[in-house]
Amino acid sequence: MASAQPPHTTTPPPDRGQPPGKGLKPFLLSAAATSLVGAVIITLLALVSGRFPFDDEPEPRPTVPASNPPQLSAPSGAGGAPTPAPTSPGPAEYELVFENRSLTLALPPGRAVTAIDFDAPATARHTEKAWTSLAAAAKESGTRLAAEFTYRNPARGGLTLLPGRTAAQLKPAASPLDAAACAHRAKTSTFKTTKMSVRPPLGTVFCLTTDQGNTAMAEITRYTPAHAARRPGNAPTKIEFRVTLWHPTAP
Repeated sequence: MASAQPPHTTTPPPDRGQPPGKGLKPFLLSAAATSLVGAVIITLLALVSGRFPFDDEPEPRPTVPASNPPQLSAPSGAGGAPTPAPTSPGPAEYELVFENRSLTLALPPGRAVTAIDFDAPATARHTEKAWTSLAAAAKESGTRLAAEFTYRNPARGGLTLLPGRTAAQLKPAASPLDAAACAHRAKTSTFKTTKMSVRPPLGTVFCLTTDQGNTAMAEITRYTPAHAARRPGNAPTKIEFRVTLWHPTAP
C-alpha cells in the first residue's frame, strides 16, 4: 500500500514594493528624532546667548504717509487759544481822477500870496491880509485851507508846503511812475519849502498829499521867463506844471 503524501501548500512571495525590514514607521521615527534633536540644540543656544536666532534683524520702523505729514502744534496765546499768524496789510489802491492837466502858478507882486490847490486844480491870489484871515479862520474852525502850496516873495520865489500836508521834491530821473510810489515818497519825505529863484531843472516832480487825502504828482514843464540868471530876486514869474491826481480807494 502506497504511503499518503502531505498536502501541498504555496507560500506567497514577499512584498517587493517595500524592502525587507524597512517600512514607513521606522522612517517617521527617525525624522521625529532628528527634529527633536534640532529643537533641543536651538533651545540650548537661546539659553546661552539670551536671544533666539534672527533677533539681530531690525524691526520695521513705522512710516508716515507723505500725504499726511505730522502736524506741529501752533503756539498758544492767552487762555491756550492758538495765536493767529500775523498778516500784513495789502497795498493801497488808487483811482485816477485826472491825468496830465496843465496848471500855471503866477508869482504875485509885493506881499501878496498865490495859493495852489491840486484837488481842483486851480490857483487863487490873495492879499497878505486876506490870506492871514483865511488861515486864522481855518485854524479856529479846525478845518484846512483848500490849498497845498503857496508862492510868494519876489526876492526868493518861495514855494512853501502848507501845514498838515506831506510832499517830496524829486529829481527828473527819480520821478515815480505810479500812484503808490508817489504816495510813498510824499509820506516819507520832510520837504517844507524851496527857493524857485534857483530854478530846479525842468522835469522836477513834486509828489504830495492834498488836504482831501488825495495823491498829486506835479511836474515842472516850463518857466517864464524861460532863461534867467539864477540869483535871489530873479524868481520865475510863472511856473507851469503837468498835474496828475489819484484818489485812494482802499486804506
